[in-house]
Amino acid sequence: MAAAKRQVRGRVEIDGEAGPSEVVVLADDSADPGWVAVDLLAQAEHGSGDETAVLVTPSAELAEEAARLVQEGLAAAANRARTRRALARFGAVVRVRDLEEGLAAVNALAPEHAEVMTRSAASLARRVVAGRCSWVPGHPCGGGLRRRPQPRVAHRGAARFSSPLSVRDFQRRSSRVQLSEAGLRRVAADVARVAQAEGFTAHAQSVLTRFAHEAPVARRRR
Repeated sequence: MAAAKRQVRGRVEIDGEAGPSEVVVLADDSADPGWVAVDLLAQAEHGSGDETAVLVTPSAELAEEAARLVQEGLAAAANRARTRRALARFGAVVRVRDLEEGLAAVNALAPEHAEVMTRSAASLARRVVAGRCSWVPGHPCGGGLRRRPQPRVAHRGAARFSSPLSVRDFQRRSSRVQLSEAGLRRVAADVARVAQAEGFTAHAQSVLTRFAHEAPVARRRR
């Protein structure tokens, strides 16, 4: 898929090339360690060997048991060698003092997928920075097929400034600006000053000429 996108980039709009899959699970001692482990493995087995699978938890018991179950489940994972490589390179269990520190850790990573398996998970999930956040245990896509979120989401921390793919990414949009005479008069002096400061005399004049009968804006002193 990535190769096909590279061939048509610039001729048609694409959503971006997908990077290695990522998941960060934020969980407390109410979480089922088996669910946590299988969700980590589900991302790690995608096949590139560069996937990220991280558990963030304040619970020592959960951390220990989930890590054990991940190792136990490796034998049944697809792409076992690459799954093992992904876990060795980008797999981690991060112990935190509490869920607030855990939330800060998740948001610092800003992963492609985040899962919240805690008490009051829905309210905590609203504060998560991630390409997609689910508080439903299971695969991070969450929801049924008819309501499944778009699969292309930000990778490698890009969720801090990027959003998941939507239909708007494939729409051609234009901007229109309309100013009344009173509105233009309010901003004319500022626009002209900025244009002159940047050395764009004609830009300034395009505004000032509309008020040629009025006192001109003082030019920048040299």
